[in-house]
Amino acid sequence: MKNVNNLTVGYKTKKVKVRADDLDKGFFSTLVNRRKIMPSVVKSLYRGMLNGEHFESPLVVNVVNGEKRLIDGNHRWEAMRQFLIINNKKSIEITIHFYEDLSISEEKAAYSKWNKGRKQSTNDVIKQYEDDIPALLLLKKNSPIPITVYGGVGSLSFYKIISSYLAAKAKTWGGGYSENAFTFVEHATELGHSAVAEIRAFLTDFKGAFGPIKNNPWARTTPLVVLMKLWYDNHQKMTPVTFQRQMKRLEKDKAAENLGGLTGRNSAMHVWREYKRLLNGDRKNPLFV
Repeated sequence: MKNVNNLTVGYKTKKVKVRADDLDKGFFSTLVNRRKIMPSVVKSLYRGMLNGEHFESPLVVNVVNGEKRLIDGNHRWEAMRQFLIINNKKSIEITIHFYEDLSISEEKAAYSKWNKGRKQSTNDVIKQYEDDIPALLLLKKNSPIPITVYGGVGSLSFYKIISSYLAAKAKTWGGGYSENAFTFVEHATELGHSAVAEIRAFLTDFKGAFGPIKNNPWARTTPLVVLMKLWYDNHQKMTPVTFQRQMKRLEKDKAAENLGGLTGRNSAMHVWREYKRLLNGDRKNPLFV
């Protein structure tokens, strides 16, 4: 996972005209792990074409055995596809940078290179390296709470749960995880079966205490990172039944739930202290450290 942005292979540039009948010929094949297509971006590009505007940036392609694998330009290609379906007598001239016979890792490096000028989310980066992260593949296959790259109504994003775990097990806890996307991918790739087992155990206890993930206020970033820290520091001396029973005390506390709406690492530190205060009460020997 080192030097994921490095790419020394050159490319050739060519201008081509794309017509409606090219759409049925599989002009491009898309990468399996391409980042999520944003309808709003496609819509904006499409409207620009209707107004006679043209994007100037080239599409980036890797040619392997005659197959043109689209590395960068998925939003533009989708907008062109929609435009040409309606305007099937027209053509669009585009510039393409052609690489030849890049490996999968080189394709990923090329994608990162050409996207430096355009913001991509951490989840977009994770999506590129999805097949290289064993913990992600294991959690997608079997988890008490569904784990996906981007998260959703009924699932947690891989970044949210793993960053909470990485923050909890760090030598110094600062209320969250703060590394960049590519460093996160490196750290996530290093997690083995024992880490995945711990994460599954936490998710089991979380679900037992707070229920399904859908519309669950306790799955917001701040409460999740704090609950992971509390669990990580205490689970070896506490049975799942005890932990879940204590977490249900938090669930019934409206003030505790409202604290979860705070954001930021400093806020997470405050919430962590408040949760421990509520859970430990007046005990001479604190239950939670």
